[in-house]
Amino acid sequence: MKLAPAWIDYRNRLGAVVLAIVGVVLWLDGLDGLARRVLGSDGAVHLLQAAWTTGAIAALGWWAAFRCPFCRNPFHWTLWVANPVADACLHCGFRKWRDPDAARALRR
Repeated sequence: MKLAPAWIDYRNRLGAVVLAIVGVVLWLDGLDGLARRVLGSDGAVHLLQAAWTTGAIAALGWWAAFRCPFCRNPFHWTLWVANPVADACLHCGFRKWRDPDAARALRR
């Protein structure tokens, strides 16, 4: 089964978020001590931590900004509701992983 380009983009965004979260968990689990021994200074460790945190926030923002391939509105949030695990667009109800071109053809 071939995914539509919009869903490939979604999968890449989700992968970036998962990688960011895994990195934060590893950091909290003691990777900072190893980094301190390898880098030799607290300043470099703090710089690395700030860079990773900034990257994690950017990945979350990039993922949250994903737009529905059918209606082009934000997929996971509306003005009043946010659901990061929604399996359908909160605006139009378009199901995740469906082919948007086929859905548009069926709508006509």
